[in-house]
Amino acid sequence: MDNLERLLDKYQKGEQIQSILTGLSKKEPSRLLLSGMVGAQDCFVIAAIFASVDLNHIYIATDKEEAAYIQNTLDQLIDHQSV
Repeated sequence: MDNLERLLDKYQKGEQIQSILTGLSKKEPSRLLLSGMVGAQDCFVIAAIFASVDLNHIYIATDKEEAAYIQNTLDQLIDHQSV
């Protein structure tokens, strides 16, 4: 297991991600606001959620440049999946 996989595993098992997953497991649609994130931290959270739940997710970025940055980062974090 390389360092990136270990980091993603820590995110996936973290208390905050588990709390998010509990909210997402409810029958009604959920909304989630990620704030206070720095760098690519939001992408790690998204990747951890994606790896834990086999559902579709929508992430709304501020603008197209941010969306392209997030898509590129997620492409690097999530192997063998189309983002």
